[in-house]
Amino acid sequence: MDKKEEARLRELIRKELENREALKGLADAADERDYVPGGMSEERARIIEEEIRKFHTERGKAREYVNDEGDVEWLTEAEILERGKQLPVDMEELEIGQKHVRNRVMMLSLLLFVALVLMFVALREKTGSVQVICNIPKATIYLNGSPTEYLSDYTLKGLPGGSHLISVFRPGYVADGAANARVRIVPGSEEIVILKLKPSPPRHTIEQAKD
Repeated sequence: MDKKEEARLRELIRKELENREALKGLADAADERDYVPGGMSEERARIIEEEIRKFHTERGKAREYVNDEGDVEWLTEAEILERGKQLPVDMEELEIGQKHVRNRVMMLSLLLFVALVLMFVALREKTGSVQVICNIPKATIYLNGSPTEYLSDYTLKGLPGGSHLISVFRPGYVADGAANARVRIVPGSEEIVILKLKPSPPRHTIEQAKD
């Protein structure tokens, strides 16, 4: 390339840069070579780089900035500051963050499960149970004088600690021995109550006994 052609190229570059600055302030460094006619020889590339650097240095509005891709850009301080706010997403850091979140969720779930188990055990330890056995099946179980929905033989669970009165009833039968049993519940324990029933005597037998 002779001196005349080089001077012509430099003038062309300078005019293009001035036009670009007038239109949008500063051109992107990645695009500043697109306007050069012909092939991009090393000499042309050198001249372009020199003119771009000279152009921006003389005006003092921008300074050289190397972006994340390693390309050189000429940006103002405001543009550089804006670039700094646009932090690139590091996929490795993102995966680590997601892993930390998953681990925290799993830990919270585990702690919640343990808390529920401990609460269940604590509540269970405050109550006891009574296994009610009767020689007559399907006799209604009474708890503290009130009928329950359960029939013998059955284990009453979740009874609070203390004294409880257990009895059974079935139509056509009377108590054979003690009519009920008093049991003392100790939290966490299981007691056993055995009650007996026998068929009710005929009515006329009862009337004769009264006479």
